[in-house]
Amino acid sequence: NEYAELKGNGEYPDTLTSEICKKECVYYKSVVEREWEEEEWVTNSEGKRERQHRKGSDTMSSNEQSIPFYLNDGTGRIRIEPKGAALDLEQSVDRFEPHSSGGGSRISFGGFSIAISGQHDSNRKTLGYRFKEHIFSTRSGRLYVLGRISDAPGELTVLKPNEKGQKFIISRKSEEQLVEEGQSLANTLKMVAIGTGVLGLILAVLGPILKI
Repeated sequence: NEYAELKGNGEYPDTLTSEICKKECVYYKSVVEREWEEEEWVTNSEGKRERQHRKGSDTMSSNEQSIPFYLNDGTGRIRIEPKGAALDLEQSVDRFEPHSSGGGSRISFGGFSIAISGQHDSNRKTLGYRFKEHIFSTRSGRLYVLGRISDAPGELTVLKPNEKGQKFIISRKSEEQLVEEGQSLANTLKMVAIGTGVLGLILAVLGPILKI
């Protein structure tokens, strides 16, 4: 029961077929959202009531599935259980289908179809439906895995760690690339924090003068 990093090629004896785009993978998450628009009355800065248009979305369907696969480093292979991992995903589809008043009780995209409920808020006008899906495909290439190795499942397997703060990563990027990206993000957040602090100081000084 150890926390370790591994590198090797993925092997996929069993696979899933993603729900929307029907691609071979070992993980997918698919979401279907209804995008809508409604009118609402709001009070403006002058105390007057005015009508505005507001847009939003509701999740109609959400499905997430994963299946174990293997990592082979040339000396042997180990089972990978991807559930709970930070996966290096590919977006397989992001498609908006406009609503059709005469489209019936179902909406379809490719080989995927979902029933349209007739119980939506009558004040909201349906604009259409957005199909989104992300997958971890079975394409060849080396993988980097960071996680907990355990023989508890009956076969030596990499799982999500139990210890707080320990990450579980499955990526097609190298360790060096992940570290570089993490450092770049940290630097960006640091600059944003500094900029926010400076802006706050400027507003504190000039606010009374400019009556902000």
